[in-house]
Parts: sequence; structure tokens; C-alpha cells
Amino acid sequence: MTINFNLNDLQAFRAVAELSSFRKAADALHLSQPAFSRRIDKLEEALGVQLLERTTRKVSLTAVGRDFDRKIQQLLDDLDNTLLGIRGVAGTRMGEVTIACVPSTVYYYLSQVVSRYHERYPKIRVKVFDAGANEVLASVVRGEADFGLNFMGRQELDIEFKLLIEERFVAACRRDHPLAHKRRITWAELAQHDFISVSKTSGNRLLLDQALAGLPGRPQSIYETRHVTTMLGLLIRHHKD
Repeated sequence: MTINFNLNDLQAFRAVAELSSFRKAADALHLSQPAFSRRIDKLEEALGVQLLERTTRKVSLTAVGRDFDRKIQQLLDDLDNTLLGIRGVAGTRMGEVTIACVPSTVYYYLSQVVSRYHERYPKIRVKVFDAGANEVLASVVRGEADFGLNFMGRQELDIEFKLLIEERFVAACRRDHPLAHKRRITWAELAQHDFISVSKTSGNRLLLDQALAGLPGRPQSIYETRHVTTMLGLLIRHHKD
């Protein structure tokens, strides 16, 4: 048998039992009154009993509601104590967390975060899986990593994707290149020069191909590399434009 309610519904019931008012209870939980009423209705429907007696002037507990209130109050108190206990031992607990990420996030963001995390939880081992965007996404999907830092993955329905930062793609060139003095260039301008791109195995390449799909005059690469650092190495050595 499955009972279809959750902790939020129980907290709503406790609030109205304590305050004897739907309006005050809804305000205490920062809910609209219709949303609050739906939680109570859901709880009563799931239990198959009436917990509250409602009149135009007041709300009171039924006999079943009073018994239920005593038991739920004890349950919620026990839950609060348990959570507080877990927080209390957090600094001494042992374990392991695996972070999958594209390499650039380690250099710019992750190193400082991991350092602070280690100071707070010194006995938790942190494993960093630095790989390409596709591999990072796959490791999270397969459950091999607890979470990932990536620039793709929003299309995966089984993964919660939270935006942390937005960055633009840029064109990199030598200081003596004809395009170096321009603040903005078009794809048509870029197509007039030799172009180095990341390979199709790169998540960056996927995003660029999607953005440029059907665009006439898009640049055609003369070299392809798997990593951006390799691309920059070729760029420094390449003298032709």
C-alpha cells in the first residue's frame, strides 16, 4: 500500500494544528492559501480520514486529527534531532565524493573550492575526474560521479542541470594576425583565414556546430585537435593566415 503524501504536507498540518488558522499557517510557511489548502486536502485524501473541522470562523482538530497530531509532532521532533546530529558529526565523518569536470574548471574554479572543502571536511576524500564534456556527462549519467561541472547536459532529462556561469566563445589569433586589432569579427571574416577547430569528439565542437547549422560561409578548419591547449599550441606555431 502506497500513501501519497510528503514531509511538506505534514508540516502544513502541524502549522494549522498549532495556529488554528489556515491564513496564519499559510503565511508561516510562505504559501498562498489555495496552495496550503491543497496540501491539507492531499494529506486527508491520502489517509482517508478528516483531520480538521473547518467553519467560517475557526479551524479545529477532529478526534482522529488530535491523535494524529500527537504522533506527527513526535515524528517531526525526532527527525529534527536526527538531522542536527548528522550536522554535528559532519566534521569528523569519512567518505568519498567524485567530481567530474572539464579541465578548464579545475584551473579557474574548482581548485579553490576543493581546498576550502578539505579544510571543512578533512576526512572526506575528493576524486576529480577531469575529461572532455561528453565523458563528464556520461560519468554523471552512469552514476560514476556524484556531480559534474560541464558546459553541456541540459538536454538530459534524468539530470538536474543548474546554470553557474555564462561565458562566450572567442576567436584566438596571433598578435600579428590581420584580425588581432578587431574587437568583433563575423564568421564570414573568420572564414577568409586558416581556421583551427576542436574535433567532433569535443563538447565545444557540438555546441558550435549546433549554433552554426545552416550558416553560409562558415569557416572550414585546416586542423582539428581534441583539446583546446593543443589547438593553442598549433596556433602559436602557425604563421600562415
